Amino acid sequence: MVLANPTAGRDLATLAGAAVGDIITRLGDLPLTELLLPATRGPWRETSAHDRTFQMIARPIGDTSEPAAWVLVINDVTYERERQRYRQAQERLASVGQMAAGIAHDFNNIMGAIVLYSELLGKAQELTERSKHYLGVIRQQADHAANLIRQILDFSRRAPMERAPLDLLSLTQEMVKLLERTLPESIRLAVKYDQREVIVHGDPTLQQVLMNLALNARDAMPDGGQLTFSLTTLTLAPGQRPPCPTWGRGAGGV
Repeated sequence: MVLANPTAGRDLATLAGAAVGDIITRLGDLPLTELLLPATRGPWRETSAHDRTFQMIARPIGDTSEPAAWVLVINDVTYERERQRYRQAQERLASVGQMAAGIAHDFNNIMGAIVLYSELLGKAQELTERSKHYLGVIRQQADHAANLIRQILDFSRRAPMERAPLDLLSLTQEMVKLLERTLPESIRLAVKYDQREVIVHGDPTLQQVLMNLALNARDAMPDGGQLTFSLTTLTLAPGQRPPCPTWGRGAGGV
């Protein structure tokens, strides 16, 4: 390498650990001989090094059959690639949100009919206690479905979280009842908790977090096993470091 401007010098140091006067054989994961060959897919070649992405183009000086030297142009496109990935992710997220909104509206109409007819059936005089119990289960699950629909619509509208006091024990127990009917029978479910009340200030979408944890646990136990939700409280003295460093940041921790 005979000459390089300051920006190219920094890029070459990243790509090859080289400086002016050094002999270069590779640039990142791309051999120099490959870079000097005629390109078949556009003039720019792409390579990476140290978590950075570069585009390069080489042009001969003098006789193209036997060039005396080469001019190399390097363009650091790391930030551009990150922005491109971010835009693509945002576009996919918007598409998913639109699709989720459409499905949620249709699903909401179906659930409305289920709730209406279960209420009409509940007014029948000849129902047995067992039938009334079954109707109560239907209505309870319909309420859960309606809550899930609301979460989907909030997601599609990018609605802000609505934090409120939540009984974490009650929420977990309801989730376990639902999981008992959906997870394989080879997985045993349990909830461990102390006698203290577990109230957190959070969003009802916390139920979805528990669902995701349960599904991850199911995938990790293909042969079955024990899945336990454990709830406990922790009291920190003033100045005591929390087990998780991120606790207590922002608007207050639990």
